[in-house]
Amino acid sequence: MLIFLGGCQVMEKEEAGGEMLEYSIVDEKKVPAEMTERIAGMEETPFQIMYVQGDRLYVGQGYGRQEMEGYAIRVDGCTEEKDVICVQRSEEHTSELQSQQPI
Repeated sequence: MLIFLGGCQVMEKEEAGGEMLEYSIVDEKKVPAEMTERIAGMEETPFQIMYVQGDRLYVGQGYGRQEMEGYAIRVDGCTEEKDVICVQRSEEHTSELQSQQPI
């Protein structure tokens, strides 16, 4: 499943296309303070956010409060199509998740 963040609008698409982008999973402590401030208080409901700092683009997506535990979201890749950033992600049970170590 793919998630598109275009002006923070979410759409689903079955397969990836476009140019592959280099990306990193960032530790919470390394997220710019301004982005963290914008996210504060939004954790209860689903949200999408993009933030630019210099030559870096930060993309965040929250899924809101979940009724179940034991699942995690894994980023499988990022592509750019025209003016849209596409984030490929999958959901995994935490016992099966190979950790994506933040930098």
